[in-house]
Amino acid sequence: MDTFTSKIGTSRQIPASRVWIEGTRLVRAGFVVAARYTLVEVDGTLVLTLAETGARKVSGKGEKPIIDITGDTIRRVFVGRPTVTVDYTDGRIVIR
Repeated sequence: MDTFTSKIGTSRQIPASRVWIEGTRLVRAGFVVAARYTLVEVDGTLVLTLAETGARKVSGKGEKPIIDITGDTIRRVFVGRPTVTVDYTDGRIVIR
C-alpha cells in the first residue's frame, strides 16, 4: 500500500470542494488514463474501485492519469478538514 496526504482544494471558487490526485501512484494502483471506476462513500471515506463498467473515468493525457473529484460530496464528507489521506492499493483507492 502507498499512502499520501493531499490538500483539499478549491473548485469553481468554492473552498474545500476538490480532491485532485495524479501521476505514478495512480498508475501503480492500476488507475491509468481512460480506466473506469466506481466511487462509493463508506463511513466517512470515499472508495474508488476499478470497474469495467464504472460510472467514472480516469482523465489525463499520455501516461499521466488524473482523478479530480469536486463538489458537494467532498465538502460534506470532509467538512472542516484541510487535507485527506489517500491510500493506494491494486485496483482500489481510499480517500479518508
